[in-house]
Amino acid sequence: GFHQLLIVEWDPFLTMKVLEHWFHRMDDKGWIPREQILGDEALSKVPKQFQIQSPDVANPPALLLSIERLVESADTRSSRIATEVGVDSGGKNDIVDKNEELYNRVYEFLNHIKPYLIKWYKWLKTTQSGPSYGTFRWRGRTKTHTLSSGLDDYPRGAFPSDEDKHLDLLSWMAYSARTLERLFTLLNKYDTLVNNDDTELQKENEKYIKLYHTDKELYLKNLQQHWDIETKLFYDIGVNNMIIDEETRIPSGLDEPRLVKHYGYVSIFPLALRLLQPEDERLGHLIDNIRDEKLGLWSKYGLRSLSSNDELFGKEENYWRGKIWININFLTLKALHKYSSLNGPY
Repeated sequence: GFHQLLIVEWDPFLTMKVLEHWFHRMDDKGWIPREQILGDEALSKVPKQFQIQSPDVANPPALLLSIERLVESADTRSSRIATEVGVDSGGKNDIVDKNEELYNRVYEFLNHIKPYLIKWYKWLKTTQSGPSYGTFRWRGRTKTHTLSSGLDDYPRGAFPSDEDKHLDLLSWMAYSARTLERLFTLLNKYDTLVNNDDTELQKENEKYIKLYHTDKELYLKNLQQHWDIETKLFYDIGVNNMIIDEETRIPSGLDEPRLVKHYGYVSIFPLALRLLQPEDERLGHLIDNIRDEKLGLWSKYGLRSLSSNDELFGKEENYWRGKIWININFLTLKALHKYSSLNGPY
């Protein structure tokens, strides 16, 4: 998904081909395997613990990042992508022809993958659901790792629980619903122009537009559950403590789920995926906190995955516990660039 963010700017036709291959690996229920192990050579390069995969364990829907870019290109019709594809062709007419070719190919591609996207989103929404409607938790979590999230050893609640609510997954789902709402709005415009007498097709598009819009609004509303008024940051909700019997000092169960106050990439997902309105006070607080060197996320090389002030910074595997990752830094930069072009106090 992140690789295609580069490739889509260079060759969107190649991106569509790559994405089609990925979606064709989807099973009947909507699951896409985490590892595409095709043949003995590929198998030899995958650690044994990742070879057997569970069809109820997800990965972030990062393929939607480049799909969003393709939707943008079709939505503007004369997008920058289309122009760049034809830059070396030598003539203005060639650029126009290439633009039209891309425009038509994107619509063809989006219509082709539409059933896959519907199934994929429904699978994510169902299998990764949280303890209450419109909340989500990653499946397959252990005490130290949430491999399904892509953030591996990023610290979560100390005790995996069915009561977990994972902020990054909620953010991904809000982003997914928004992207699909925009995609079906685009297809509805196109289908109205091309098939203006096909009311059944328009009704189907409008059904999905309404579904994804309703879901998006619910997920955005539920972000507030993850907001901490004191630190002005978002966090996961999880179980950090056991209940200890005062007399025997023996654990008798899990404590109530609470905000899991590890400041890192998860805390800025609503910003990185551009989920907050330009006038939202929480956006202003996140921007202030990101650039506050004392809080430990900022460095002169980029944002750390976990604050250097955190007790788990650099501990154990130390994969997503302070290391600087270009993909999350890119999403954050992209978001800041977008917000800088919108009217608002920040």
